[in-house]
Formats: sequence, structure tokens, C-alpha cells
Amino acid sequence: MGKFMQLNCNGKPVDRSDGLIHCEKCGYIHVHPFPDAKTLTQLYAEDFYESDIPLYIKRYMQDIEWWKITYTQRLELLGQLVPNSTSKSVLDVGSGPGLFLKFAIEDGWKALGIEPSRVAVEHTKSLGANAIEGFFDQQMVSHLDPVSAIHASEVLEHVPNPGEMLDLFHQILLPDGVICICVPNDFNVFQNALTKFESYPSWWVSPHHHLNYFNHQSLSNLIQKHRFKIEKVTSTFPIDLFLMMGDNYIGNDELGRACHQKRMNFELLLHKAGLDNLRNELYQKFSECGLGREVLIYARKI
Repeated sequence: MGKFMQLNCNGKPVDRSDGLIHCEKCGYIHVHPFPDAKTLTQLYAEDFYESDIPLYIKRYMQDIEWWKITYTQRLELLGQLVPNSTSKSVLDVGSGPGLFLKFAIEDGWKALGIEPSRVAVEHTKSLGANAIEGFFDQQMVSHLDPVSAIHASEVLEHVPNPGEMLDLFHQILLPDGVICICVPNDFNVFQNALTKFESYPSWWVSPHHHLNYFNHQSLSNLIQKHRFKIEKVTSTFPIDLFLMMGDNYIGNDELGRACHQKRMNFELLLHKAGLDNLRNELYQKFSECGLGREVLIYARKI
């Protein structure tokens, strides 16, 4: 996968999860051993949107109103954190089908995506945005202009060495530049309760797709280790709540979609009612309890 180096790691195996270790060197849970680079390259450049998630782009666009609120809020905070002396330029690493880029451009940002999937890049361009097909590695960085902000959503869990990717972020950012990182919040309180007391499988463990498994603390530690100052730690909606309340959507696409729709309805109504600040405060409290389906961190280059 690009030219990222794999680490020599060791640690205790994770209970009920074959192939995962609590890595003492890295400070977070990850697969061991890692898949080879050729396998990862094929997965994300060719298979991900074409075979593994055939409905993803279609559903992504069906949810465009919700994504607009989600991404606009991230862009607003990035805009507040970016130094006034720099222009609003953002690089979206792992830009997927391109809606973040579309909304960034509409908000006055100079925006560019990096995305390994040809299908996703073509879709991005159909939205009027621009993305480069390829992996974000040292070779790619050497051809890019510095930016004031980087957005990387659902990326660090996929790469063999997320610390090395953070170093590349640091390299390409302008002084005092800002990153927005979003990763799944795995092995969280709700997940552990469901596996221990309700005999759920560890459904969030997917070694072929997710190599790394973070929580709020381990991601914060990793980011700080690579010369960033944490500005804000928060969460996304804890969709595991539906499982806790008896709606077992694991392996049930129809029910999973229905639960996702309820989550969207909740956030869309809060926005319509002018309660975005309440939502932000609520999700901040979730993060303090280690809850939320994703960890969302904003940090500044130091």
C-alpha cells in the first residue's frame, strides 16, 4: 500500500478477536501480522467500491442532506482553527466519492482529494470537485502544494503505519496548520457490554478492511506523539445505542439502514431547530465517556 513501512510489533492477543494484539510499541490495537502491500493496494484501488461495498456510493448520495450538515460543521471548525494569515486550503485524504470536497469548494476553500479508487475519483469529478487517484505516500506528498488543513475521515484504521501518515500530514501542512481525523471508536463500552452479556460477536472487527482499532485516548496519544497539539476531541452519534435497546442490525441490512435513518433524522431535526450547539455539547459529553461510533479529533501542527 504505497511505500508505508510496517512496524515490528508485539503485544498480548485481544480476547475474542483472532489476529489482533494490544501493541505495546504502537499504543493501540491492530492486526498482526499485517497483510502484504500488494493485497492492500488491490483492495483499496480496485475492490473497495466495486465489489466490497457495491451500494456505498448510491447510498452516500441518498444521504447528501445529512452529509452536508456533517461536513459543513467540520469545515466550520477547521475554518475557525486555521490561522488568519493563511488561505483556506484543504486536502481530503481518502476523499471517497467526494462530497466533503464539494461542500468545501462551496464554502470558499481551495480543495483537493487523494483517493486510491478510480471509481470514487470519477464520481468526485462528476460533482465538480477534483481528486488525484493514488495513495497518500512520500512520493505523492512531494508533488503537492502545502495546505492549511487536512481532513482524513475513516483512513487511519486502514493503513499499516498510521504514525507515518501523520508525519506526512505534518510535512505538507503550513505552519500552525490543522488536521481533522475521524476513525471508528472500537472496543468501546457498549460493544464490550454486548459481547460480554448478550453474546454478540465482535462485529466491528474486520481484519481485511480495518488494520487498526482506536479509542479517544489511543488516537489522542498517537496524534500528539507525531508533533500535533490537540485542539478538540469529540464523537459522532453512538449508533450502538440501537443494539443496546434491542435493535440487532448486525447482518440485517434493512434494519441497519432504518437505524441509520433515525440517526440522520435526529441530527437533521436538531439542525433545523437551530440546536447545532446542543448537538456539539452532547457529543462532547459522549466522548468524555468514551462513547460515540467514531472518534473525531482536531489538532494543530507544532
